[in-house]
Amino acid sequence: MKNSMIKQLSNYETRSEAISQIIESANKKLVPELINILKKKESRENLRWAAMQILATWKEEKAINLLLDIMENERNLSSESRRALEQIIGEDYGLEVNSWKEKLGKVAPKQKEEKSSQKNKQVDFIKKALGASMNDITTDDGEYFTINILLPNDKHQHLIVDFNRKNERNETAIMLYTECGNKNLSKNPAEIIKRHQENSIYGKPYEKESDNEIILAKKYYVTKKKITEEIFKMACVGIAKEADKLEFDLTGKDEI
Repeated sequence: MKNSMIKQLSNYETRSEAISQIIESANKKLVPELINILKKKESRENLRWAAMQILATWKEEKAINLLLDIMENERNLSSESRRALEQIIGEDYGLEVNSWKEKLGKVAPKQKEEKSSQKNKQVDFIKKALGASMNDITTDDGEYFTINILLPNDKHQHLIVDFNRKNERNETAIMLYTECGNKNLSKNPAEIIKRHQENSIYGKPYEKESDNEIILAKKYYVTKKKITEEIFKMACVGIAKEADKLEFDLTGKDEI
């Protein structure tokens, strides 16, 4: 027999109060009924959302697989299911369901193999394109690459390379990102920043907060459909040189 509080959840006039009562009751015996409500696509969205809200507040891990499925296949509840997953797990893995599946170990073996193969191809591309211009490449749990670009006079510049971004025209692109020094270490930062913004080819410097400091960073996007090894190398070395020059103008030394 359906629990009386679940019946109240089905009624729009009593739903709000029922949500609060069920959450406060902490009656985990209701979990199967709540999951059953969530499974039924023919149920009203408001009712399914209410069940989702309760399960998320209870951090009910039994709902994770179902929430992943909803996030992937039901546009109307996709955002709500992602927020529920974030509440249950305590982490936010972004808008892509595959990122959640990978982090939670829910990716099928074939998908893992394909992702690994893709990463290997990307590593090979970076190494072939940059050659002796780079002396180190690492990856952060498969999400992006960090490379160390060698510059004249024994200088170097770290870049982050992300193959899965969109540019301002919403085209699939490779993003290059680097940091250029602490703004507050310069006596005339505004003048220096303005000069570099006017003359930069590979991304205009912008301010961002990091560890209670204001640093300058640069981003540059290379459209994937136009990418070649030569274009990629030119962009990597170009943004590295511009960042190194900005860093030196700000701080008087090479720190990054």
